[in-house]
Amino acid sequence: MLVPEVKLEEWRKLYQAAADFLEQDSWDWIMEEDIFGVRNPDTGEIGYCSILSSDDSFPGLAVHLGTRGLESFMRCIKGEDDSVGESDETGEEEVSDFDSLQHLSTVNCLMLSYSDREQLEEEDRQVIKSLGLKFRGRGAWPLFRSYTPGYVPWFLNSAEVRFLTIALREATDVALRFRDDLMLLYAREDDTYLVRTPAAAGKDAPWTDSYLLPEPPPQEESPLDAPTEERIKKVLAASPARTGRWEADVFFFPQAMTEETDRPYFLLVFAVFNQVTGRLLLYNISRYESRASKFRAVFLDMLEKEGTLPGEIVTINPDVKNLLLPLAGKLKISLCNVKTLKHMEACKRDILEAMASSH
Repeated sequence: MLVPEVKLEEWRKLYQAAADFLEQDSWDWIMEEDIFGVRNPDTGEIGYCSILSSDDSFPGLAVHLGTRGLESFMRCIKGEDDSVGESDETGEEEVSDFDSLQHLSTVNCLMLSYSDREQLEEEDRQVIKSLGLKFRGRGAWPLFRSYTPGYVPWFLNSAEVRFLTIALREATDVALRFRDDLMLLYAREDDTYLVRTPAAAGKDAPWTDSYLLPEPPPQEESPLDAPTEERIKKVLAASPARTGRWEADVFFFPQAMTEETDRPYFLLVFAVFNQVTGRLLLYNISRYESRASKFRAVFLDMLEKEGTLPGEIVTINPDVKNLLLPLAGKLKISLCNVKTLKHMEACKRDILEAMASSH
């Protein structure tokens, strides 16, 4: 497996920043919801910092990358994470593995947690040994991980190490000032956040406070291309009947794919059922990055094969609407949110049972 190479001196600075942060015990007076930003001097991107409480888990710091990272975190703490569906009326919870993975695989952040030694991988312990560091007891071992949508939480690369070091130093400063001035993190205007920004280039450049609105998130899905537009016209020209209600969902397959030249990743599944008959109409997998073009193409393949259009497509997942809305609008298919998808939940249980029986 590919483990990023990082200079030992960069690791040393990160571990020192983590030690200083731990010694301050900022979580004694600051909450996870007290968000502030740190601008990456190398890229200009803002990392939105949340100091993790020690009440329910190991304390630490999460740096949510960009506006999308911030939005994902805010949905989570507000209990509005639409990527996690509800159990069906049977009350069975076997699909919780899919639910937790769905959330985990859409998080975009750098994270430090102070963990037990057993939670570290051999690669982590080798870095600590090379630095000549020693830690004792529970919750004393710094654990650093990168969370990227579609991928397994992974070891930091050099650029991530540098930015997390900066974020920890700025978090130490902001938390200390917040203890003495509770208004520091409360926006001067609605929806703005305190953002720490380097005043100029250079290692010793001073940092300043600004109160900024999050930047608009980048456009994630590409518009329909010309070949797709032509395929839509052909589907409509065939005058297909409009019958029934279909269920659609996208979810990560709960087993990581490992290649020697790539960070371990999760495949994304796109499934469609006829809700009336329970027949599986479509089951396709894709890498996270290519999901839009791939899933739209196979959806049109299915429509051509079926020779019919649904009157409505229901889903529990906003990603389905993001993927299909451009198609559905032109095909005049209604997209609706529901709380449960009976056939989809059964499909997920079948996948888990098949995986269990194969081991």
